[in-house]
Amino acid sequence: KWKKNIDKILEKHNVVDEENSYYVYTILLDSEVKPRTQKMKGKKVYIGQTGRHPLVRLLQHKLGYKSTQRSNVRELGVGLIEISAPLSSSDEGIAEEKRYSEFRHTMGWEVYGDGLSQELQKERDKVF
Repeated sequence: KWKKNIDKILEKHNVVDEENSYYVYTILLDSEVKPRTQKMKGKKVYIGQTGRHPLVRLLQHKLGYKSTQRSNVRELGVGLIEISAPLSSSDEGIAEEKRYSEFRHTMGWEVYGDGLSQELQKERDKVF
């Protein structure tokens, strides 16, 4: 059922889900931000990497497909705010996800996903 819904949305927006194209994407999350993010006037986001078109991945998150039971994106995701240029491999996607996550973190953003090291996650969650 979820697949039919995604296909209809992609067709409506003329999105082609090419195979072997990797992307890093940023999804804005709608909820109260932590003290560090408040202090730095940042945004709360989820940054991920995918072998699908980022709109497909967003819809999968929102429909609960290939996501955890308690997903930030499923519950709080507002929409895509950033998409990388197509990347050539999953390894390149993983490296870019880390780079995007660390860069946004230094800007004061509250970043979720697999791109932040445990050290930066602790800094993100730190109470001032």
